[in-house]
Amino acid sequence: MNEQQRRSFMVILMTYMRYKSLTACPPPLFNANDDMYFLILLQNFRQYVISRRRPPILYNFSIRSRILDNADGDEFIVNDVYAVVIQRPYEFWILTGESTTSFQNIVIDVSQNLNLHGKEITSVQNRILLTLIWLRQYPTYTLLSMSFGISIATVGLIIKKMWIILWEICAPNVRWPTRQEWLNRRGKWPEMPNVVGMIDGTSHEILIPSTEPQQDFYSGHRKYHCIHTQVCLHYRKILIGKSIVFKKTP
Repeated sequence: MNEQQRRSFMVILMTYMRYKSLTACPPPLFNANDDMYFLILLQNFRQYVISRRRPPILYNFSIRSRILDNADGDEFIVNDVYAVVIQRPYEFWILTGESTTSFQNIVIDVSQNLNLHGKEITSVQNRILLTLIWLRQYPTYTLLSMSFGISIATVGLIIKKMWIILWEICAPNVRWPTRQEWLNRRGKWPEMPNVVGMIDGTSHEILIPSTEPQQDFYSGHRKYHCIHTQVCLHYRKILIGKSIVFKKTP
């Protein structure tokens, strides 16, 4: 073995031992008198690198299992998540942004706008809870599917229906002031007489868009994909705003 081979051997050996310490990797056969040890080590290292590139979870799954939701026909065990988290008001507020009392009011309003024909997999409370958790925490459909014990497709259908109903219920509570109302609010702050309100923006991290142009959602400042929301308050700290205005905001 010449000097160049020895150096290459040491580099590969150090790299191999580093990866071996992180994950299980079968050690190569060792024989002090074997002149082929270097080639054996190189072959094992190459096979290890190839195995690292394969998706470890989906490697033995069929294409049908990867694409189709519940292709194997496994039965889901529906979990009553609402019955669990309602017993812990603080965690409930962290997950949904609603108190247990305000959540009950939302359930009453939503129930009046639901088509109750047919049998639903989950209760109204769990469907609203799932949608609010998705809106506030933005978990993946897979995580919601495992938490509530329903399929990913069902999670998508629930969110698609529920957020529209929630919008129809909550939209009348938000009103954008007229121009004259804005002008009438000037002079309320002695320090800033021409200020009529405050606007605060927040970035919410999202998954990488699959169809929309990614450059419209990527934040170079925060280094991740996100959407931006704005909260507008006037001098009395009352929330005012309208989503159609936010869409026009650069």
